[in-house]
Amino acid sequence: MKNKLNAAILLLITLLASAAEAEMRYISDVLYVPLRSGQTVEHRIVHRGLKSGTEVEIIDQNEDETWLHVKTNSGTEGWIQTQYLLIQPIARHRIAKVNQQLEQLKNSGGDQVKKLIELQDETSQLRKEKKSLEKSTAKLSGELTHIKKVSANAIRMDQANNELIKKNQLMEVEIEQLKAEREKLENDNTYKGLKYGAIIMIIGLFIGLIAPMLRNTRPNSGWA
Repeated sequence: MKNKLNAAILLLITLLASAAEAEMRYISDVLYVPLRSGQTVEHRIVHRGLKSGTEVEIIDQNEDETWLHVKTNSGTEGWIQTQYLLIQPIARHRIAKVNQQLEQLKNSGGDQVKKLIELQDETSQLRKEKKSLEKSTAKLSGELTHIKKVSANAIRMDQANNELIKKNQLMEVEIEQLKAEREKLENDNTYKGLKYGAIIMIIGLFIGLIAPMLRNTRPNSGWA
């Protein structure tokens, strides 16, 4: 009798959670999930954020099943990451339905006492699931914050690298200019050295030619 009762309650909850025709999924307990035009986070956002518990219809999925093509009740279509979707409604909504069923059972009389007790147990289990999902949400939020910080650091590093490249290029240009000026200075000094050497050599030759002539023209100081 107890097994039949359990089966009946399970069938009731399953019927309430499943969709009538199309395969349906529900947004998990993770803040607001954006709906995008394609299968990457770089694609355009077509919906700013689907609230936790929102029901969506599955239209298609990519090869590795990491993205699903979905449609909302309002007709908006887009792609969303599989990790943000649940097969059943979120724990908060399921608890509300179970509580509603509990109230109905209470009003129906003593014949439903066993069902009431079992539904209360399931409510307790769903509350535990809700707490677990809240912890997962906090973890995902922390990871998202870390990713944002890493992305910001990467952008700053890329900008700093570009500035260093520009400075290096300017330094290379300045080095080439200094080399050219040094070579020019060295060439000027070589030319000046050759010029002065030639002048000295010409003066020496001139003195060598004039000196004998000056000695021959000196008056003879001896006795006649």
